[in-house]
Amino acid sequence: MELLILISTFSVLLPALTGVILGPNLDKRLNYLVMFLFLTLFIEILATYCVLHKVSNYLLYDWFSLVEYSFFALFYRSMIRSRNIALLILISIGCYVIGTLVYIFYFHTTAFSSLLNNVESILIISLVLVYFYELFTADLYVNLAREPYFWISVGVLFYYAGSFFQQGTYNYSVNHIELKRFEMIIHSFSNILMYLLFTQGLLCRRNMQNLTS
Repeated sequence: MELLILISTFSVLLPALTGVILGPNLDKRLNYLVMFLFLTLFIEILATYCVLHKVSNYLLYDWFSLVEYSFFALFYRSMIRSRNIALLILISIGCYVIGTLVYIFYFHTTAFSSLLNNVESILIISLVLVYFYELFTADLYVNLAREPYFWISVGVLFYYAGSFFQQGTYNYSVNHIELKRFEMIIHSFSNILMYLLFTQGLLCRRNMQNLTS
């Protein structure tokens, strides 16, 4: 179990390093994603340091969720064609930031709360579903096998669906060791799968460059 968690935690290195290697062949949006992956890696290292020194890392993840949701919201807003939905996305960022800050400063304790994680998961899943709707209803033919954002979005969907399940049952599983273990397995595999699909998406972009050059 410990090895699986370790692999899951640092699996972000695979797409991050792939992005560095392919940097000149990536568009601006994908390069922003690569920078975000390195920020994620830094947070994971810091969180691991906290665990090793028996310091709570819950507040660290709460603060990072502000950056995480804002990034994915702007990431998908740049691809979504509907102006109304694009406006709603900007509003959702403001609401999420305010809500998170209120929680951090007025309600936060040293104990873990799944509320922020569940809200963030629902919002990000909604963004992905809107992207898929526009992708599948577009008049223009898209070869999904060579569409980088399709693979990235599948990875995001898998991860946040798994995260929603894990956080949703967290309070119940605290006193159920086997369920807690199962949750960690789900979380670890969904994390690894997401970063593998991110890597596939980045490689798709490289393949597209080769085909058009």
